[in-house]
Amino acid sequence: MREIEYPIFVFEGSHVDMFMRVADAAQYLEAIDVNAGIFEGFDARGRSLSIIANYADEIKITLSEQVPTHQDELRKRLLHSLDHVGYEIQPSERESLSIVVASYVQYIEAWKKKKSRIAPTEKAGEVLWLQPERVRSAPVHPSYDRTIKARTRLSIRCSATPVWGTVSLWAP
Repeated sequence: MREIEYPIFVFEGSHVDMFMRVADAAQYLEAIDVNAGIFEGFDARGRSLSIIANYADEIKITLSEQVPTHQDELRKRLLHSLDHVGYEIQPSERESLSIVVASYVQYIEAWKKKKSRIAPTEKAGEVLWLQPERVRSAPVHPSYDRTIKARTRLSIRCSATPVWGTVSLWAP
């Protein structure tokens, strides 16, 4: 059986998390969500990943196919994510999965370099949080307090003016 090619991408709906090691993804994902089937995973070549949780809530991630049959789907989903954050890729480079994956990695690396001096986002009601292997953003309604699971720093800006919302952090 061939090895997983890194990075791996785990999608929860339209949200994507990128991991450089299976162990990092397995530690981050929660067994209850894995058992609910809300995650889809792919390696860098566009091969589907099997994400399962055993009776002890240990997460196991393996290749579910040897021939990459999801290259186009992965490319489109990563492009959608990059377009959403305003990261530009030349039109001639948008058709190559390897270039799109490299662009996504480059985008994440740029965020990792900035992690010590994160500024609030320009968009109202958007949450950003960082971990060494991932960056994720999600919309938040400005009128609600939210409990957000995060393992590192969190910036939230609830309006275009510098008014900050209340955020509770949960650490496992």
